[in-house]
Amino acid sequence: MANGKTMKWETFETELKQREQAIVSMLPQHVGKQRFINSAIAAVKQTPDLLTATPRSLFAAVTKSAQDGLLPDGREGVITLYKEKQKDGSWLNVAQWNPMTFGLRKRARELDGVIVNAQVVHENDRFVRHEGDDPRIEHAPAQLGQSRGSMIGAYAIIRNDGHILHREVMDAAQIEAVRTQSKAPDSLMWKKFTEEAWRKTVIRRALKSVPCSEKLETIVRRDD
Repeated sequence: MANGKTMKWETFETELKQREQAIVSMLPQHVGKQRFINSAIAAVKQTPDLLTATPRSLFAAVTKSAQDGLLPDGREGVITLYKEKQKDGSWLNVAQWNPMTFGLRKRARELDGVIVNAQVVHENDRFVRHEGDDPRIEHAPAQLGQSRGSMIGAYAIIRNDGHILHREVMDAAQIEAVRTQSKAPDSLMWKKFTEEAWRKTVIRRALKSVPCSEKLETIVRRDD
């Protein structure tokens, strides 16, 4: 088993070196080329199961990360693994690139000059949403030291030059519907980093509701 993993790693390393110039050519100027390559290598070392994915899907994920101008470092984005059923009934491990909350906010600011704020609402928070002629959101988290209770929803506010462009609010049922439709509804993201998944979900929906550059739209729709 160890030898098999070593062979897969060596194959990945060799192919990455062969594709390196093509991949880094897609990066924005402000993203260091060697830093990106080191990040891709670290991502696979930290999650060696990615080597069980089809090579085509793994390098496609790395390429999309470069195209988005984000590092696959677990903060700006992450490469995940899911099983894809084939026509003959068999299953293949497939790698997928997923921009994270930090990455979405970062690129929204860099590409379109918009600031995105997203928060999760808990049952013991005070949350009021006003619509009509004076739309606004009031959110006061439970006092420090007090239990905030279960998560019941999330919201995102998008600003540009001090003006609010859009407010998006989703309750737990709407977020759960998104989870069940995802390729990996029981992934580590949804199971362990649930709050991150909720924030990311509402950010993606919010950004789809405002005019965006083509580049940002592509990043936002990566998980579709």
